[in-house]
Amino acid sequence: MKKIWLSLESIPGLVALESDWRRMIGEQFPAFRSLCLEPASWPVQRIPCPRGCGCNHVVLVRHDGTGAVAACRCASAGCPDIALTREEIIPLQVSRPRLGHALCQAFGLASRLADLPIPNTFQFGSWSTDAVPVLLTIQVQNSVFRRVVAEL
Repeated sequence: MKKIWLSLESIPGLVALESDWRRMIGEQFPAFRSLCLEPASWPVQRIPCPRGCGCNHVVLVRHDGTGAVAACRCASAGCPDIALTREEIIPLQVSRPRLGHALCQAFGLASRLADLPIPNTFQFGSWSTDAVPVLLTIQVQNSVFRRVVAEL
């Protein structure tokens, strides 16, 4: 479980490629995916070079939407193009409603979803007969976390 929370706290916007989620979460990935990940509605524009040279390949989506090619834009042009499937270019994002529902079940809370005008922060439930709001914020940077706490 610790890997999952560390992953959430290190992925900006809670959106990443499946390969990144798998690498970070490990053997718990299939369960986490079914629990609260969903495909985004847009393809990525760049992917890291698989050779590890530090460059990013530009993703060129096929006109029919069935896949893509990732082309190197390095000055040396030593990296080969990479054929990609549609699944490899559509990132997976955290579904707040599904994550919130799972947390409510785990903690015995009443489900109540509400977006807040604060980055990566939402109400997912309420507690007790007084309906005390239960919030979740997942931040990548300490300074943003402190700002969110101050706003709340």
